[in-house]
Amino acid sequence: ALLGVAACTHLWLVLFRIPIEQPLYTGSIRSRHYAEPVQILGETFYERWNTVEEIRLLRAFFATNTAPDEPTLGLPTLSLYNPILERPNPTRFLAEHPKGNFVMSAAQKRDEGARLLASGARFVIVGQDWYARGSGDDPLLSLLRTAFHPVRGYRSVLILARGSDAEWAAASQR
Repeated sequence: ALLGVAACTHLWLVLFRIPIEQPLYTGSIRSRHYAEPVQILGETFYERWNTVEEIRLLRAFFATNTAPDEPTLGLPTLSLYNPILERPNPTRFLAEHPKGNFVMSAAQKRDEGARLLASGARFVIVGQDWYARGSGDDPLLSLLRTAFHPVRGYRSVLILARGSDAEWAAASQR
């Protein structure tokens, strides 16, 4: 009898399409899903807490260490951080597959690396997992390792600063 009542209730809900309100917060205290608001270019988006926290930390770093509208670049798949941080991209680079040369050829990467070095960009945002892998045949990653050094890491991103750092060079050789 209880199974029949549940089946009839379900059928009634499907037929009459009663809207079921879903709260913005959908998870336990340990698991927060798409509950945090973040302002991007005047719009409110709801993202996971860790993404919102990463954006907050990057915004704070760029607000205290750079001039307004100073260019930056997000690599290889972090190019959305340019509009999120409201910073111009000094290159024509849009995005790259994090594991290899799937989007850009090595020659195109060398060209974009030259544009990056010719620009006034002092900081580059990279994915930590991408930066940590062997450079192999990736000229953009090789260029970053020689012309930039890490200054901050937030969650899954790493901020690289232009120039060399003797302590970092010694540590990276080990």
